[in-house]
Amino acid sequence: MQSFREKIRIVKHWPLAATVIILGVLMVILLMRSLDANNCHLVYLLDDAYIHMAIAKNLSLHGVWGVTPYEFSSSSSSLLWTLLLAGCYWLFGVAEATPFILNLVFALLLLLTLHWMLARQRIPRWYLFAVLLWTAYVAPLPFLAFGGLEHVMHIFLTILFVLSAVPRLCDTGAAVTRRSPVALCIVTPLMVSARFEGLFLIAVIALLFALRRNWKMALAIVGLGILPVVVYALVSLSQGWSWLPNSVLLKGGFNTLFDPLLSSDTSIADKIQTIVKFFVRWPYLRLVSSPGLLVVTLASLLLFVWRAMRVRQVMDAHQLWLIVFLCTTTLHLQFAAIGRLYRYEGYLIVLGLAAIAAPARELFQTVAAKSNGERGYILRVVGLIVLLVFALAPLASRGGRSTDSIPDATANIYQQQYQMGRFVERFYNEQAVALNDIGAVNFMSDVHCLDLVGLASRPVFQEKRHGPLSPQAIAHWIDSLNVRVAIVYDTWFDNGLKFPPSWIRVGQWHIRHNVVCGSETVSFYATDSAETSYLAEHLRQFASELPVEVLQSGDYLEVD
Repeated sequence: MQSFREKIRIVKHWPLAATVIILGVLMVILLMRSLDANNCHLVYLLDDAYIHMAIAKNLSLHGVWGVTPYEFSSSSSSLLWTLLLAGCYWLFGVAEATPFILNLVFALLLLLTLHWMLARQRIPRWYLFAVLLWTAYVAPLPFLAFGGLEHVMHIFLTILFVLSAVPRLCDTGAAVTRRSPVALCIVTPLMVSARFEGLFLIAVIALLFALRRNWKMALAIVGLGILPVVVYALVSLSQGWSWLPNSVLLKGGFNTLFDPLLSSDTSIADKIQTIVKFFVRWPYLRLVSSPGLLVVTLASLLLFVWRAMRVRQVMDAHQLWLIVFLCTTTLHLQFAAIGRLYRYEGYLIVLGLAAIAAPARELFQTVAAKSNGERGYILRVVGLIVLLVFALAPLASRGGRSTDSIPDATANIYQQQYQMGRFVERFYNEQAVALNDIGAVNFMSDVHCLDLVGLASRPVFQEKRHGPLSPQAIAHWIDSLNVRVAIVYDTWFDNGLKFPPSWIRVGQWHIRHNVVCGSETVSFYATDSAETSYLAEHLRQFASELPVEVLQSGDYLEVD
């Protein structure tokens, strides 16, 4: 009879199986806690998830790419995710669980891909298990899955893209022609259509192919990479919107660079200061705001330098992975956001861990190797362990905080955004409503939405591109759309912007222990005095249906 240990050794893929089981148990526990906190409703911890779900719903049911079923809106920053959701809704019906199920599928595909990639490098299975479990925990896959957005899919496609490109970059001469580029050509546009940050990777890989004088592959990757952007731009421009999604343009930082540089009123000293801020100070601040990404970046840089002195070549596969990660991180820090609920830099964290996994083991083996008569062996090993603990601490904190926040974050959305959606669907469905957090309301109802942030309303977007909104502009849009009710965060308008004087605040909902909502208090306004009594009555009727954790205030609670 074989011993238990011998049977375990027979199972070649036990690191993957063990990781999937542990992650699955954790997800079940988190799901049960979330359902228990949210009255058995599966709720996502990011309102942005409901924006994509609303567009997918309208596309599948009405053939309209828009937050509302009435008109096109350039509100989705992930073309592939929205199309995938719409396809699932068209095939199986509109279901709230669809994004969660898709995220679980892509998480499994990601772990399968990482396992296959690392297993080929003949590393010990215990180390492979540690890398897989650690990567899943600090990405963090549980938080991203409950986020309901495209980030897990984007991470999977990112790893698949680099995995397809690096072997071809390592080939020279006749070997280049023997390796089929089909997989790389397929993954390239998919990655960019998942998230436009994929363009950073496209630029890095295309440049590496150009340095290898493989001009055809470089041009092919650039062409396929910008294809989704061009197609979307043509569609969006034909509908009278901008060439990029509004969310990308509103969050981009290009105006902060080009406006002062092109302005004739800006002095030379101010222009130089603007350039320094844009290219030096802001990337540095973004990097230090994410300690997890900082330690992965520093580790990658040190490993690259160490291996460059040791193997004395750049186009080695391990070195290429490190180069791709470091260059992509540099571009992301320059032009994109970091640290927004763990999601924007998630693909960089996983890419970095995949890049350093094998070189880190190589370094450990070298440092821990005991030569005959060599002194200081124990000190080197102890020093390596201490350094490893300090390096892993920020990542452990990232994984712990994100996982621990999931039940509270989903409860926040359920107690506020989800209830807003139920309220509007019940009393104002198919009517015009002004909002500044639009996701859940538009997914759960079919309203004419005036989005005061500008993601779904073109006039608001255009006005915000030229400066803050004015009460006169808001009043004009309210009148033109016949908006009767506004549901907004007062704190979002504390920067000097005033609501139109005709608005009357009728009530407020307040949540405690806010983790993810834009504000802990949402206010309900009647846009004129004629609507005040109706809104008060609707809030009074709905008051008993709110979760007990929601604190209510306002004149509508007074009993005559």
